[in-house]
Amino acid sequence: MRRLLFGAILLLALLSAVTGFAQDDCGCQEEEVITVCYLSKLDYCGAFGANCEYTFDGDFFEGGLVAKLQNPALFGENGISCDLELKRATPADLSSVQAINDCGCDMIFVGQFLTLDVFGQPDLTESAVPTQTLNNIRDWSLACESNLVIVTQAEARPWGYITANQNINPNTPEEETSVSSIFDGPFGSLSFFNQGGSYQGVFAGLPTTGFEILANDVTGAPTVALDEATNDIILGDVGILCSNGAGEISLGNSIVNNNDILAANIFALGCRIAEGISTLDQAFTVCEGEPVVLPDGGVANAPGEYLDTLTAANGCDSIVLTQITWLPQDTINLGRTTCFESGYSIEVDGNVFDVDRPSGSVLLQNASGCDSLVNVNINFVEFLSTNIQQEVCEDSGYSITVNGTTYNEANPDGQEAMITADGCDSIVTVDLNFVPFLTDTLSLEACQNSGFNITVGNTNYNESNPSGEEVLQSVDGCDSIVTVNLSFRPVSTTYIEVPVCEGETFMVGGVPFPAGTSTEVLLTNQYGCDSIIFVELPELPAPVVGIDTVVTIQQGSAHTFSASGDPAFNYTWSPAEALSCSSCMSAVLEVGSYPAVVELNVTDSLGCASIYTIQPEYICTPYLPNAFSPNADGRNDTFFPFVVCPNATYTLQIFDRWGNLVFESSDSNLEWDGQVNGKAAPIGVYVYVVQLETAFTRETFSGELNLVR
Repeated sequence: MRRLLFGAILLLALLSAVTGFAQDDCGCQEEEVITVCYLSKLDYCGAFGANCEYTFDGDFFEGGLVAKLQNPALFGENGISCDLELKRATPADLSSVQAINDCGCDMIFVGQFLTLDVFGQPDLTESAVPTQTLNNIRDWSLACESNLVIVTQAEARPWGYITANQNINPNTPEEETSVSSIFDGPFGSLSFFNQGGSYQGVFAGLPTTGFEILANDVTGAPTVALDEATNDIILGDVGILCSNGAGEISLGNSIVNNNDILAANIFALGCRIAEGISTLDQAFTVCEGEPVVLPDGGVANAPGEYLDTLTAANGCDSIVLTQITWLPQDTINLGRTTCFESGYSIEVDGNVFDVDRPSGSVLLQNASGCDSLVNVNINFVEFLSTNIQQEVCEDSGYSITVNGTTYNEANPDGQEAMITADGCDSIVTVDLNFVPFLTDTLSLEACQNSGFNITVGNTNYNESNPSGEEVLQSVDGCDSIVTVNLSFRPVSTTYIEVPVCEGETFMVGGVPFPAGTSTEVLLTNQYGCDSIIFVELPELPAPVVGIDTVVTIQQGSAHTFSASGDPAFNYTWSPAEALSCSSCMSAVLEVGSYPAVVELNVTDSLGCASIYTIQPEYICTPYLPNAFSPNADGRNDTFFPFVVCPNATYTLQIFDRWGNLVFESSDSNLEWDGQVNGKAAPIGVYVYVVQLETAFTRETFSGELNLVR
């Protein structure tokens, strides 16, 4: 009963707090349509183009998640979850908490809006959305428990979350979270999900205001969280919800994979929060037959799951799932058969069972505090009976004496009346069964000339004496007839002649033999006997063509690889994606492709093949302008070598006319901006020296550079 009282008190406390997080009580609203406001790329992307497609009107969402949210069979009046309206929230709509309320938002999806760094590259650590706008959205969420925000990456900074590009798939849910419905919800269950795209985020920093981790990657780094201050869902990577190569959400309006299930369950949770519905799970483990008081006041008298819908302190529906498990009742059965004169008795917890009380049950308490039932049943009889049954061989001379009577083949059965040690009458029934002699057949196989033999009785059986019968005697003295049949298998001979291409092998008995082999192989056949195989493997020559295997190629120019040989051969070039033709005698290397190895596989009509390997050497010449103008007009403001060779590194040095080193860098991202010691360098002629290293060459380039302004 103490468990029931504690459970009821805990349940009332949880229902009073609704979700347990500190937000104002906004009451409940029954709405036919839940409005999901989203930030649009039209308001925050500017000229960033493809870098701003991570929101509902972006390319990475429209054909995937948005199509599912607008499918009435999933989200609609008769769908699995509530009917959703997706509404663009303009900067004016997000200018204050009151403006957001006036916009009619029930949920807000923030999306991701990138900025560009000083080099014009996407910067995922900063958001193009003004910080004040993000603060307004967070304040709106704090204002009411039924307000839900879904926010990711740099946009989550006002909530206190810092992300880093360190995720390793797959991501797995935490067990027993307060919002486990996003992993086991109306759209299905999932045990893992993946992030997508080039940036895959984990939380490198978490807020001091409290959080609950909902999912981690394989290293244990957190990737999805529930913010305790706002009840908002924070994602480490927007790619969890993306399609079209930026994530694994499927295209179309159907639920297909784990990421689809997760995304749909998140917005289904948003529906429930917006409608003011909270959920609570509780579990009780009680003794078998013990009643449990349910949250609605009802009593459960059986194990299982019970679902109650209550009204919480804020007037909203609260759904409580109660799981009841029964501890089984222990049952012990004590029984014995004895006679009335024995005086036998047994005591269980102070209860004596004897001839006057031969049976009954005693209820005890086991280590778990549950009932343990002991059943006692003593069978008092007038006499005891014993049966002696044995099988023995005919003519063995076997006998047994019971109570002075001898039982044997002439007197095989009968009964004897006796008195046991505790004074009970005992009747012994004797039944001897004398069986005739036994027969057996011994059939064995062996190889001819192997010397195999076996002795049965006193006779040796072998290849010259393969069969016969022996009369033996068992341990009981019974005769046993054994029939012996030996079969001797002959040695087998096989001839194998197979043409084999030059450099290839042919397997015989699990052993590879090269082309040109002529030999004998001794194996064991299915009978375990020797099997001689005569092997002849004539050698077929490999096809031969003429081709240069060492070539030098200038970067940015095409190169033709040509083979001279029989046109009837099959020619296969690789890598196919870098060549104009993969099945021609000649193949042109595509401009801009730099494979480390090019292979030609030549096969003749008999299937014999030769492989020619070419390792190209690529000459790499950088483009080095002879002038630049560091005047901040956005054109030619810096000087740097333009190198398009793969895996190329270089060191750049700039000298003035007196030979003084004014700039040096080995960082390809660092360019000379015409500054020397923080000051503008004088107009004039400078000398550059570039030491360039590729996978194939190491060269030095130098020349004059005019600095003009």
